[in-house]
Formats: sequence, structure tokens, C-alpha cells
Amino acid sequence: KIEVLCSLGLNSIMTVINFAAVGGIPYDKSYKVEAHNGRLLNITLQNLLPGETLLIKGEFHLMGGIISSNLKHVIIQLDGALIFSSNVKHWPYFHKENDGHHTVLECIHFITPNNITLTSTLGASGGILNGQGKAWW
Repeated sequence: KIEVLCSLGLNSIMTVINFAAVGGIPYDKSYKVEAHNGRLLNITLQNLLPGETLLIKGEFHLMGGIISSNLKHVIIQLDGALIFSSNVKHWPYFHKENDGHHTVLECIHFITPNNITLTSTLGASGGILNGQGKAWW
């Protein structure tokens, strides 16, 4: 965690959590790393506190099924790329017990979010969320 004095008030502190610093592995497309980064992003999002910023800086390959509930008053700063796996075979899914079928999970699913800001400091080029649609369609 990096603590930065915030201009909102004399005693206000904004905490920036750098995804790479908490264990995110950039620039590796292997299945093992995709799974690792997916699990880590789930854990990191679930532990974000109001007022915190999650910084994604670099290119991170990850598996989908990112689910976060009750995320409130946080910033996700995408100064790089989240590239979801094109490996349809290993994509996480929800098994429907009543009919024996399964449904693949979304790349990212926010449940009851409140005041989430997605931003980037990269200007017009912005950050990238790449869901690898071609592999699915």
C-alpha cells in the first residue's frame, strides 16, 4: 500500500494499492499466471475499503470470473491493460444443478456497487479491458 496525502482535507489520506505490488504478475500469458492474477484480483477487490484506489499499471493476463460485491466509494485506475483469457476450455463457470448445464462467468461482475470510479491517467489512449471476444464469438 502507498499512502498519499490527499488534497480533500488536512487529515485525509488516500491509499493506493498497486496490483503488481500485491503480487500481480504482468506480461505473462501462461494459464498458471492467468489463474493466479484472476484469483488475486478477486481477493484485492473484495478487500478494497472506501476511499482506496486500485492501480493497475502494466499488462496483466487473467482468467475471468472476477466477482465483487458491495464495493463502495473506490477508484479503479487502469493505467495499463487487463487482458482476459481466450482459453474457453479453462474459463470458470457456474454449474446449474437443476438441469446439469453450466454457464460461463462474466469477465467482471460487480454486485451492488456504489460509487465506483473507473479511470486512467493515460488520456485519450486510456486503459484497456480486453475480453478476447473473438474467442467467444
